[in-house]
Amino acid sequence: MVSLSCGSMNLMILVIVLYSVILFSAGIFIKNAKNGKEYSTGKQKINVFGIASALVMTYFGAGFILGGAELGYKYGIYGLVYGLAAAIGLFLLGIFSRIIYTQSKKEKISTISMFLFKKYKDKKIEILAALISIIALIGIASAQFFAAIKIFTVLGMNTWISSAITFIIVVLIATKGIGAFAKFSKINIIMATIGAIAAIIFVYNMNIKPLFDVSFEAISLSSFLWVLLPTMLYTLIGQDLLQKIYSSNSWKNARKASFISSAVIALLSFFPVIIGMQSKALFQIEAYEALPKFIAFAFPSLLKGLFIAAILAAVIGTSQSVINAAATQFSEDLIKNPRKHKRIHALSALVISFLALILALISGSIVNNIVLACTIYTAAMFMPISVAFFSKSPRKIFKPVFIISILSIILTILIETGLIKISIPSIIISILASFVLLSIYLLCKNKLKLIN
Repeated sequence: MVSLSCGSMNLMILVIVLYSVILFSAGIFIKNAKNGKEYSTGKQKINVFGIASALVMTYFGAGFILGGAELGYKYGIYGLVYGLAAAIGLFLLGIFSRIIYTQSKKEKISTISMFLFKKYKDKKIEILAALISIIALIGIASAQFFAAIKIFTVLGMNTWISSAITFIIVVLIATKGIGAFAKFSKINIIMATIGAIAAIIFVYNMNIKPLFDVSFEAISLSSFLWVLLPTMLYTLIGQDLLQKIYSSNSWKNARKASFISSAVIALLSFFPVIIGMQSKALFQIEAYEALPKFIAFAFPSLLKGLFIAAILAAVIGTSQSVINAAATQFSEDLIKNPRKHKRIHALSALVISFLALILALISGSIVNNIVLACTIYTAAMFMPISVAFFSKSPRKIFKPVFIISILSIILTILIETGLIKISIPSIIISILASFVLLSIYLLCKNKLKLIN
């Protein structure tokens, strides 16, 4: 824990309190969604800047910032892998945005699991997809809370009070719907960007040991792919990201927003990694402490407050995004009660936020939480979603697709828990195994038809 002088602490807290008041006030005055449709897709009236801001804030969370610094501290410039994977994923999302948006309009859907039900005509695939997605989203939200807790703890601030403030502001917007989140994202992205730019300028002007004299860990190909692939592929099928495409006022604006957010995330990914690398030159600490320690020892008190406020903006933005997505799936895929959707959305957002906070308190890593959540969901759902989009008659092969999805989940868990020892990332094994098994099934089915 870092001890700060009384004056520095007061100035830092003043900046954070002022920003918290702004967020709290905005959360109070932004209107609630009037119904379930407005909560989940904003009646598909959100413009390009609103969608772009929402996509950026979905990724540019405290997990992105602290996780990027953690990776920079460990692997040096190769720590960019997480941020650039997100940028590549968003670029690919832009390429596929037309088909995603068109399908959402045609099928009148607001969740990816609802889309699977429409294509496969079986409730089981919708429930499986919704449950796996909600679990993954809780894991991602927990990483945001975990990052905030570590920041405040290392800086000597009260963890419980800081967590409570963050929790309240997150819930204020997460219970109001995607339209409120898009508006709130504009405030958060401005604050987060100001903090990031200020930090980069300050770090650039510091006289620190040259980075080429610093020794970093060598990142293995397996570790590189373990971060790259789940993050990139999840972007194409994750509810928290697809929901933004569904909410756009046109597919062209959805595409523009995806490309804009990809460029912004690519640029922003450099600043936490650089700070993590600089921390390596200064401190011998745990990797997750790279950013908090650097802020505590290197930044002046005003910049400390500004930067912590920027991280608060990031954690709130990403948390609201994923909690909103999870609440939408819970209400529309599992409960399915249109008359009570508004209340169910709000209540489920509250409960999911609380579960994410609890999970954060028992977690041990930022990036690991996010990547593991993305890995399990992507391993299970990438094949059935791909088949649903590109197959002419997916309902005819529902049973093998469903069984293979279950087997993919089991295989991924066995690899991630170490019960199956293999150096190749579990997501590669699981996705390849899924398509191989489905191909074998289809070949056998065609041969049997020929024989008969």
